[in-house]
Amino acid sequence: MKGLMHMQGMEFLGVNTQARPNKQRAKVDIQGQSMIQAYDGEDAWWLFPLQTGPDP
Repeated sequence: MKGLMHMQGMEFLGVNTQARPNKQRAKVDIQGQSMIQAYDGEDAWWLFPLQTGPDP
């Protein structure tokens, strides 16, 4: 699923991908950097360089 989000006067392109069983990945491009949240059915992680730095 792809979409365009509007928040605080800015536009963000987002992609949400799901797969069986229980796998999910969401990616949003913000100011030239990507925020990624993922779940592989057992472990979840996120990467948000603008807030937490370059490490997941």
